[in-house]
Formats: sequence, C-alpha cells, structure tokens
Amino acid sequence: MADQSTTETRSAADGLGLDYPKIEAMVSQLANAISQTKTPPGSGDGPITLRADYQITMEVVKLLSDIRFRCLVFVTAIITIATALLPGTGDSGTRIILGFVGFLATLGITVYELRNSQLYEAACHRAKMIEGRLGMEKFSKYGNQGGLFGERPKYTKRWKDLSSEEQTNLNTGKDVPLMSFWLVPVKHDHGLACIYGAALGGWVYLIANGLLSLAPPGNMWPPAPAGWPRIISAVIAFLAFLISAGRFVYHDRVRFRPEPPEKTSDQIGDDGGH
Repeated sequence: MADQSTTETRSAADGLGLDYPKIEAMVSQLANAISQTKTPPGSGDGPITLRADYQITMEVVKLLSDIRFRCLVFVTAIITIATALLPGTGDSGTRIILGFVGFLATLGITVYELRNSQLYEAACHRAKMIEGRLGMEKFSKYGNQGGLFGERPKYTKRWKDLSSEEQTNLNTGKDVPLMSFWLVPVKHDHGLACIYGAALGGWVYLIANGLLSLAPPGNMWPPAPAGWPRIISAVIAFLAFLISAGRFVYHDRVRFRPEPPEKTSDQIGDDGGH
C-alpha cells in the first residue's frame, strides 16, 4: 500500500509538471538545516535563539542608556537654574522649601540611577556571554573573547605602555590602574558620582543659605555679616558633595555584580573554542 501511494503521488506530481526528485532533495536539505539548529529542550543555546536573545539584550542596553542620559540632563539643568536664581531672589523660607523638595527628588533619582546602573551591568554581562556562545571573532589584543562587550577596554594606558603583568591582568579580568582626569579615575560610576554629588550639594547649599539668612528670633544674636551666609553654605554644600560622591563610589565598589556561571565538563568541551 505504501509503495502504491508513493507511486500515485509521483504520478500526480509528474502530471503537474513538477520535478519530484528536486523537491525531495530540497525537503531533505531543509530538514537537515532544522535539525542542526535544534537543541535539547530548555537549553536555549541554538544559534537562532541566541541571536534573538542578543538583539533583545542590546535593546535593553540602549533603553537603560537613554534613561541614564535623560536623568542626567534633568538633574543638571534643574540644579543649575535653581542655584543661579534662588539665592539672590525670594525669601529664605522659599529657598528652604524648594531646597528640601529638590534634595529629596534628586536623592530619589540618584537611588534610581544606582539600580539602573546595576541592571545596565547585568545586560552588558549577558550580551558578553552571548557573544562568547556565538563565537564572535576577536579584533583586538584586549579581552579573552571577541565581540563588542567582550573586547570593551578599560580606560588604561595604551597597550604597548602597559607592563607585561598589567597586560596579563587586563586579559584575565583582574583590576588594573585606571587613568585619571583631575584625580578622578575615568570610569562611568565615578563620573556619575561627581554629577549626582554636585547636584545634592547644590540643594544643600540652598537649604543652608536659606536657614542662615533667617533673622534671629527676638534678636537673640546679631545677624551674620554680609557674605558669610554664602561662605558657610558653600562649605556645608562641599561637605555634602564629598559625602554623596563617596557613598556613590562605595555602592559601585561593593554592590552585587553578575558573574559567569560555573561550567560543567560538557560545557567546557563545547565552549573550548570560544
């Protein structure tokens, strides 16, 4: 019966003018291609799956970067306008209230940015791991794998200016001394610490300036000489900047970061070329 059905199918195909052997060969090639992309259920390591995962991960990286940029623009613009206009205008109570509101709002954005930075690092880590799984080609001496994130360099001296030990540490992912700009190591979180620390310090300046400009109750003490409220406020604001920036750097140093999973013997054999 099976031979008869096959004969009838071929006869019908011949009647329609179809090249049955060619169609059969094309179906066989398609089946082989599909079988090569299949992976055990739940492994998620098929080339098609990995490429789709990589594309989605890159979209998340871009989204988190855009959120960071918008937060920075908002914070720097508002604090610049406030510190430029409020100290010379309005009464002390207005400066105190607006300073508290601005400080709390900026504090909330700073906390949000810390969490956003952690998610950004996790997305970059995932993209780097996917690049290793895909076996992307390496185009630089830095890093132990190819890909945009696998070869992303730290802000160090030129490769030829590094010692052999520093080159080894750089390739193995160990810490190496970063170049600095005005004593600040060139790193994303150090730059963010300066920006958010300055913004919080600016709001503290407005609060302190408003409090020091208040008239003493019942003339219990003489008012401060002209100019002193601004000087004292600036000192307090600078201390607030140092504390805020230091805490931001502290969170960057000690917060949880994703790490590559421990490989089994099978995975080590499969990924040896990556």
